[in-house]
Amino acid sequence: MFKFHGRHPVAFDRQKTGSTDILPLVVAGLLVALAVVFAPSPALAQNDMQTQCEGGDAVQCNALGWSYENGLGVDYDFTQAARYYRLACEGGVAEGCGNLGFLYDGGFGVEQDMVRAVSLYRQACDGGAYSVCTDLGWLHVEGAGVAQDGAQAAAYFQRSCGAGDGMGCASLGELYFSGFGVAQDYAQAAAFYLLACDGSETVGCNSLGVMAQQGYGGPQDYALAVSYYEQGCTGGDAGGCNNLGTMYEHGRGVSQDYVTASGFYSRACAGEDALGCYNLGILLYEGRGVAQDRTEAVAYFRQSCELGLEQGCAVVN
Repeated sequence: MFKFHGRHPVAFDRQKTGSTDILPLVVAGLLVALAVVFAPSPALAQNDMQTQCEGGDAVQCNALGWSYENGLGVDYDFTQAARYYRLACEGGVAEGCGNLGFLYDGGFGVEQDMVRAVSLYRQACDGGAYSVCTDLGWLHVEGAGVAQDGAQAAAYFQRSCGAGDGMGCASLGELYFSGFGVAQDYAQAAAFYLLACDGSETVGCNSLGVMAQQGYGGPQDYALAVSYYEQGCTGGDAGGCNNLGTMYEHGRGVSQDYVTASGFYSRACAGEDALGCYNLGILLYEGRGVAQDRTEAVAYFRQSCELGLEQGCAVVN
């Protein structure tokens, strides 16, 4: 129901994910999210971090790399980020290895090298940066830099989920939902989605909503779906906001309300959910819940296209 895009949280618990659709207007996706859970102390000046790093504090090297990668107190500089992540990794900071792997994965500040990226990801995962195990799992799902191997992906997801990584649990749920690398089992999928949802990984809530709405593994239950979509949307999952919008637009589990639907589609689109942009465009084009504005509608269709939605591209092209 969803596809992972970009780097999973490493030293600073970043999450960048994307969503794909299960039905034309119903998505159980991941929004591209950013969550900073661990960051350099505001009291620690940039020069102090550099001094401590150069004095052998590998943790501060990793923090300094993060600063250069994200332009925090310094200009963006991926080359410098790679330098400091390398020092962190060589100093035994597993997260530094994962962060350096991401740069090699994307060719940021270094020449793209998936073999090197996978090696660094493995070093990070084996060193206790368990969220990087989730990254490795997705590389095995996609066959990027490694042979496509669903069973190996499941092993990495199980490892990260067992260590408390919510995205690992959600990803394992996805394998059980789709039957990729494991026997398809909706009950197991729901169990792992629930672990993710309860652990504040809101994509799990959204996926549970889709299962309830479509009747996967149990009776169709619109009210329960709405509850999970609300939980996902409130927690920042753009796919959940889009799905909640569809429930209000079509009156499923709630009273039909185009105004409310447009509000949720707007939130979804702001979170870079392509279907949210597309669905908002439809309401604007038809003048349902919002003042009719076909020029603005086309702008939203174009935005959905730029986010990768073929339906949007078909409209604007």
